[in-house]
Amino acid sequence: MFLDCNGVEICTGHVVRAPITGNRELHGAWADYTVEKAPGGYKLSYLRSEKGDILPVGYTGGYMADTLPDDDEFDIKALVFTKMPLRVSGWEIVG
Repeated sequence: MFLDCNGVEICTGHVVRAPITGNRELHGAWADYTVEKAPGGYKLSYLRSEKGDILPVGYTGGYMADTLPDDDEFDIKALVFTKMPLRVSGWEIVG
């Protein structure tokens, strides 16, 4: 289970705002992603960026566990076995 920076559980259908780590000139400081069910887990699917609709909706995305910010000290292998909720700094539910 993932929690946003405010401690709210991230669920399917939520819109999550996450900081952009690369290509900030194109997107700005953040992008919004829709949380969707995917084979083997959940994925974040691109919705919009701070600078607008830069890419088509759903054009990019990735598994939630693969898109964790680098500053979070999670061992990705441990995510399979943990029962603790994991708070992700920088991610915030906005819809």
